[in-house]
Amino acid sequence: MRSTHTRAVLCSLLVYTAVFTVGGLAYKLQEDAPVVQTQYGPVKGMYVEEGAIFFGLPFAAPPTGNLRWKPPVPFDTAWSPETYDGTIPRPGCLQPGCNPNHPEDPRHKCPRGLKISEDCLYLNVFAPRTALNATARLPVMFWLYGGEYYSGSGSAVLYDGRFLANKTDTIVVTTNYRMGAPGFLVAGDGEDAAKGNYGILDQLSALKWVRDNIENFGGDKNRVTTFGQSAGSASIGVHLTYNKTSELFQRSIMMSVPFGIPFRARWEAVSLGNHFAELLNCSHGDMTCLRSASSKQILKAQRLCKKFTVNPLSPLEMFIPWGPTIDGDIIQEQLIDSFAKGHLQRKPFIMGTVMEEARLYIYGSWETPMSRAVYSGVILGIFREKTLSVLREYPPASSADQRDNLAMAATDFLLTCPTRNAIRGAAASGNSDVANSDEDCTI
Repeated sequence: MRSTHTRAVLCSLLVYTAVFTVGGLAYKLQEDAPVVQTQYGPVKGMYVEEGAIFFGLPFAAPPTGNLRWKPPVPFDTAWSPETYDGTIPRPGCLQPGCNPNHPEDPRHKCPRGLKISEDCLYLNVFAPRTALNATARLPVMFWLYGGEYYSGSGSAVLYDGRFLANKTDTIVVTTNYRMGAPGFLVAGDGEDAAKGNYGILDQLSALKWVRDNIENFGGDKNRVTTFGQSAGSASIGVHLTYNKTSELFQRSIMMSVPFGIPFRARWEAVSLGNHFAELLNCSHGDMTCLRSASSKQILKAQRLCKKFTVNPLSPLEMFIPWGPTIDGDIIQEQLIDSFAKGHLQRKPFIMGTVMEEARLYIYGSWETPMSRAVYSGVILGIFREKTLSVLREYPPASSADQRDNLAMAATDFLLTCPTRNAIRGAAASGNSDVANSDEDCTI
């Protein structure tokens, strides 16, 4: 592995992404308030014991109305001479499970206040107290959350960046991006078509905001590290393979990249988009009709799409029904192939996994005990001609429930093995500054 300092940083990141926070719901507010001058006008944040926080900074225009299913339009509206209030967390993007009356997972994925909206393209900046008035610029950590491209928020309590910023003396940025159908729908033809990958473009827009503005908050735009987990780390992999991001970050940390779950081919994404349109009583590709649907209708339709089988020969897509599409532009090929062939930017990166990565996927997909027959059938559906070899390596357990066994097999197949192969491929192609991190924790 690397130096003791690197391991200390990795430990901090694992604590940052662990499923708990200490004091995450409360702030010990200080009497004074930081005010930062930006190209749009002054922004007021708040000082807490651990440093300065600026919530809800807009990086793109609200993707609503005619901008629904369009690339993000960079924010360019000045609020000067008014002062922007950066003490209020803004809504997260559309997702299920954040109903204020009965939230499913409020601390780990939902935004503060449990508010969701299509007007959600905001980011948050966390800085050590001394950073705002210092002459030396601090490194920047740019976080992308996971959640199967279906749920998550940059302002979720779990991702409170003040602790990481204070401990590592860095500027931490967390951002929202569109998920589910709003972020990844493919439908229609021509200029008005929904081409997908809008969530990836939102991330790119947020990175451009960091390049143009982070120095006002004490950050060094030339020392940006992207880091993320699960879908967030897969997104970072996409940015590493996309040449238009080369100047926006200098290094990356990717935790739990689900390499084994393929991105959709365009025909698969179109098939899903057609089914989505039918659920909204719209003709295939009728963007006017689709844009007239309410947010509530969109959430319902995308939930029903989770039960729709697009490609019976690709059963792993059930784990991420909405996600990136191979569009020939942003994404040229499967991510694992890009890394194996060395089709990525020559930048330092750390990539790693933990134990039982696939447990959440498996238990989320099979909520009741799994019999031996179902277990064998799932193995056959995924591994086909290699089924007997896999069953010899992962034979059915003696217990009545085979989900733990499937979780072990899926962890190795979807994450651990392809991660190691990706690192080998990157190193073989000439990128020598790469490292693998395997941690003995379960999530």
